[in-house]
Amino acid sequence: MLKSEFKGDVMVFAKEYNGRTLYSISISKKKQDGTWLNGYKGVSFRKDVVVPNKTKINIIKAWEDFYINKDNQTVIGMFISEFEFQEEPKPVENISPNGFQMLEDDDPDSLPF
Repeated sequence: MLKSEFKGDVMVFAKEYNGRTLYSISISKKKQDGTWLNGYKGVSFRKDVVVPNKTKINIIKAWEDFYINKDNQTVIGMFISEFEFQEEPKPVENISPNGFQMLEDDDPDSLPF
């Protein structure tokens, strides 16, 4: 059995798809010509963990993982079991129940439209 463990700072990207949140991290490498090649790697967390989009974390413990998709192909990713937020995720503030952002000044004459 091949064993691998990962540590380090990454930015996590979150995307909603079919009612699920899919997570990925950016990866990059320097090519021989000196330019950078960027890509993404799928990651997963424990069932109850929620990480907002574009959140920087410090991975404490993670390992390579995989699953078999519906076409019977192996898809390699990473399972992050322990991490710390580099800074606390910012809560969404001033959002009304209808999903519109509330203005600081409620005066209709101050509206930009």
